[in-house]
Amino acid sequence: MLTNKFQICIYSLYIYGVCLTTVLTDLLPSEEMKIAWVALFLSAHCELTLTLIRKHIFVNNSKIWSDAQRFCRENYADLSTIDSHEELTRFKSDSNDQKANSTDSWVGLKKLSVDGQWVWSDGSREISMPWKPGQPDYPDTCCGTRVPVYALYFSICYVYVI
Repeated sequence: MLTNKFQICIYSLYIYGVCLTTVLTDLLPSEEMKIAWVALFLSAHCELTLTLIRKHIFVNNSKIWSDAQRFCRENYADLSTIDSHEELTRFKSDSNDQKANSTDSWVGLKKLSVDGQWVWSDGSREISMPWKPGQPDYPDTCCGTRVPVYALYFSICYVYVI
């Protein structure tokens, strides 16, 4: 006779008290969505708490900002978003690990022309960040710099990891 946990996880593999989902992930468009689905399924149906964190990935391919954003969205999750001081620490660590800290690169920060607010590519608002002195200094640019959005730079994308 199956327990309630086994019945909940009927379309999944249940090993050592952990429900490992195997359903529907092939129907999802990206690895990020697959991870999000698995995390949601596990936390909702298997009484398991998971934390998704961003892993920042240096992309050694020069693009303009909008093309970098499109590339990150198609192959990862989005251009890097830094929405907390913990995320900033993780971003610095990932960048150092990949030797990306010495290269100018696009991240997902942009300024809205409508209200002048700084937002991340994923739509979240910019938090109080430790800007370089004098930055952001230009009203209509991405990434808080005078660099035009059509300049070619490498990019830093992120994916969610458990």
